[in-house]
Amino acid sequence: MERIYDFVKSQDFEIFGFCKFSNDLVKFETKNKALIPQNAKSIITFLFPYNIDFKGERNVSLYCIGKDYHTIIKDKLDTLCQKLSEKFPQNTFCSFCDVSPIDEVRAAYLSGLGVLGKNSLLINQKYGSYCFIGEIVTYLELTGKSIPLGFCINCGKCSDACFSSALKNTDGEVFLVDTSLCLSFLTQSKKELTQNEKNLIKKGGLVWGCDLCQISCPLNSKAEKSPIKEFFNSLQPKITEESLNSSVKDRAYGYKGKNILKRNLCIIEEKSVNTVRDIMSKDLITVSKDESLKKAATLMREYDIGILPVVEGQKLVGVVTDRDIVTRGVCKDGNCSDLSVSEIMSKSTIFASPNQSVDEALKTMSAQQIRRVPVLEQNKLCGMLSLGDISKSKSDVEVSKALCEISKP
Repeated sequence: MERIYDFVKSQDFEIFGFCKFSNDLVKFETKNKALIPQNAKSIITFLFPYNIDFKGERNVSLYCIGKDYHTIIKDKLDTLCQKLSEKFPQNTFCSFCDVSPIDEVRAAYLSGLGVLGKNSLLINQKYGSYCFIGEIVTYLELTGKSIPLGFCINCGKCSDACFSSALKNTDGEVFLVDTSLCLSFLTQSKKELTQNEKNLIKKGGLVWGCDLCQISCPLNSKAEKSPIKEFFNSLQPKITEESLNSSVKDRAYGYKGKNILKRNLCIIEEKSVNTVRDIMSKDLITVSKDESLKKAATLMREYDIGILPVVEGQKLVGVVTDRDIVTRGVCKDGNCSDLSVSEIMSKSTIFASPNQSVDEALKTMSAQQIRRVPVLEQNKLCGMLSLGDISKSKSDVEVSKALCEISKP
């Protein structure tokens, strides 16, 4: 074991320890659970400090100011696994980070890397609780060097700082975390939020995550800066409407998509997204009824859209869809180059009002089984509303329900 300890230390891993593998540590059903080596005997547990001592304005949790830590840590651990396999070819090494079947906090505690905090986080003596955890599972016998360090000082300041009362005292070693009240969980939730939950997010002030229980912890007051340079690169402390126009896939919150972030941003900034006018698309691509069918099809292909409002001036006289072109044009008359839009368009059309509530518009679209609807104001076309637009203000669940109704035969 001394040999492998020295080798890992030589690869620039500062804080790590060993604990015995047991099925009791396999707590979570994840896709990569099957990757745990058969007859696993040991876990090498690592801490990756992420405190960059950021003092500026932010609206995301401290852990996700930089680039996605999953990628950074997994790359480091996978590289180490490869080197360990070369050094110890008779053994198997498999790495995990965050999305892990292993109870990482418990494994780190048993590996002697820190004390268990009442807020259920591991607290390291040097870096506090500002640490990511990763592990390598192997069937090498590596136990015996590390011992658990015990528990925190039990001051209760983390519970006092949690204004949502998510930390429940059970008279046990740690508090029970009520995920229905924890801001870190609420800001990640895809479900429809209650008004009370929205109020909690607004009070917390973060679009993603929460740091209150960590900032209040006395054991974090002297937490040292991270020695990992990758955590200091490409910092993005604030999510804004502008930043959401670009990709968020390289951020820790990227896997949840942009809709949840937009929702939380609206809650915090008190932006009301209640009417069709708030979310409709105003950049209109239209066609006149006298245009050729070929012209309409060309516009659809060029702008990647499936519907075109047919107008005379600003007056809506119908709509033509890609389905109309196929069923009333191509299928009815194989040579449709001479057809005009007026010959295949739908003249009786459903429309929304810009002052109509988003809920009403969504109900209408579900009932009429349509994905897009023109928006009229004083009988003039002023916008188009799609399910994609609605997804900016409604939960994935609500939009999915509407899509199911629309897709019914």
